[in-house]
Amino acid sequence: MSEELGSQAVRDFYTQGGETFQPRSVARDAFVAGNDLLYLGNISLGDPEEDNYTATVRVLDYFTQQYNLDPAFAQLVNEAVERILAQKFAMYDLFTISNVLTPSENLSAIGSSKQVPYDVARSSATLISPDPQELNTLMPLPPGQNDRIVFLTDTQSSQQCSGCPPQDAFSASALQDMVERLYGPAGSGQIFSSRLSSYPFTELELMLNGESKENIEPSLERADWIVISLTSVSKDRWSFCAASSQSAPI
Repeated sequence: MSEELGSQAVRDFYTQGGETFQPRSVARDAFVAGNDLLYLGNISLGDPEEDNYTATVRVLDYFTQQYNLDPAFAQLVNEAVERILAQKFAMYDLFTISNVLTPSENLSAIGSSKQVPYDVARSSATLISPDPQELNTLMPLPPGQNDRIVFLTDTQSSQQCSGCPPQDAFSASALQDMVERLYGPAGSGQIFSSRLSSYPFTELELMLNGESKENIEPSLERADWIVISLTSVSKDRWSFCAASSQSAPI
């Protein structure tokens, strides 16, 4: 099955030389490339007089013409239809409308599963380097349930305009909240929430200057893992980070 053939990425590819986006050509290329099912989302030309339905009908008309005029193209269509029907008959013992439609009482549950997006995200990640066989020797073991993790987050603020209120790039607990959601009791159960703590990055500077009023120093001393998140790579931010790593027991 193809991706959305009217997506911005596909449009940019077909118009990078200044050409006009042609839905029929895009659909044909995708089909000849081996896609049995074509997703014609947003396939219209962008012309107010041609909506997505009209563009889809024109693509179907074009395919019908090609099927009647080009024997090689017709053969590709026949083979694609055979594969689709074979898959459908493998999924359903009786191929009727009433048998293949999702029961209405189950429709409310569509989109409510948190496990499905998580599984999709994990399956879609591809490790480029290092080689998977070398990963265990190059990377440490992940945190265990009894490990203590401290998150230091750069919470520097920015303004959209001179009169706009300052907004934090990240909250101090943003990473901790995400880790708890994915790996805490409500997720995979790999860590205990009680062993996580978060501080703004500025708190580390206050600790080094002896001005911290938080419990950051004992937390750092007990930590098995310290995760530092910076929102920029400016010289000043990196100089402070380097000074912190030399002065603090991390």
